[in-house]
Amino acid sequence: MLREDRRNGLVDLAKFVMSIGVMLGHYSYIFNQEFSSVKITKLPLIIAHGSLAEFVCVFFVISGFYAYHSFESLHQTGPSGIGPFLKKKVNRLFPLMLISVAYFCFVDIVYLLVKGHFWAGRQITFQNIILTSLGIGTWVCVDKNLNGPVWYVSVLLLCLVILCVISALNIGKEYKYLLFTLMMILGLITVLTPGITVPLLKGKIGRGYFAFFTGVLIAAVFEKWPQITRLRNIVIVLAVFAVLCVIGRKTGQDLIGTPMITVAFCFAPAIVALGQQDCIKLIFNNSMFSWLGSISYGIFLLHIPTYLMVSLLFGESITYNRWLVIGLITIAVVGQSAIFTRLTKKAALIK
Repeated sequence: MLREDRRNGLVDLAKFVMSIGVMLGHYSYIFNQEFSSVKITKLPLIIAHGSLAEFVCVFFVISGFYAYHSFESLHQTGPSGIGPFLKKKVNRLFPLMLISVAYFCFVDIVYLLVKGHFWAGRQITFQNIILTSLGIGTWVCVDKNLNGPVWYVSVLLLCLVILCVISALNIGKEYKYLLFTLMMILGLITVLTPGITVPLLKGKIGRGYFAFFTGVLIAAVFEKWPQITRLRNIVIVLAVFAVLCVIGRKTGQDLIGTPMITVAFCFAPAIVALGQQDCIKLIFNNSMFSWLGSISYGIFLLHIPTYLMVSLLFGESITYNRWLVIGLITIAVVGQSAIFTRLTKKAALIK
């Protein structure tokens, strides 16, 4: 089933909605920080009410789910297939990432010239620019506690490399699934254990391990037992997710540790499975939702430098907690993502 039809328009829509959620979640943080007279924190943005970690977790689960197909191919071709596989991923991920890094650096330098200091006092350095552009590190600023959208690319590439290493091992397939499970557990332990400072095992990286390899394992389960993806089971899963979220909000606790876990085990796989139903495909498997999915990556990467550019152009001359302003800025981010995505594809940088 997974190999016959990997198109999933509902997943494309989910990626777009999640990217908008991340973008709106950062809206309050950035504009309230630079414009203290504007009360953004009470903005009634329902989509940004939840944790940003939950939104990003969906991206990783989806990436891991579709990486399972790549694992199957790598398992058959052996080490010789790893190079072409990683090259394809780099061609897809890096162009927009490099554009977002250059965009941020340009805006922040202009910010320095206009304001006399870097944005939020976080100085950019040439070394961090190089490391970020190579997909190593989390952002271009000196502040080690600051992470930008590029961290997602770094951790995703790391997960893909680990996938390749496991695929290249000369062991049985069942042992490779065991290693995937151990990676998922390692990520979960990292998420639930704050304060870990070991390289490649910090909290945000663990979040990527956990969600990505959860997606890989879910894809394996769906392929082995396709009846799990039946509509009635999906409805049950979504109902369980809804009950857990409601109870969690009421009690201040999540029944299974963290909302991130609930999203990874319930919501994200249910969305993937629901999108594989024939009736859903008739609605969502079309060019419009495919386009929305394609620009979601750019929205995720480009929204922060766009916010900073808006702050430079308009300062406090506009009220940032008005829906019209929020809508116009959102349209600007979506438009930029569409343009840069099209340009990179047209230049044959993304295949």
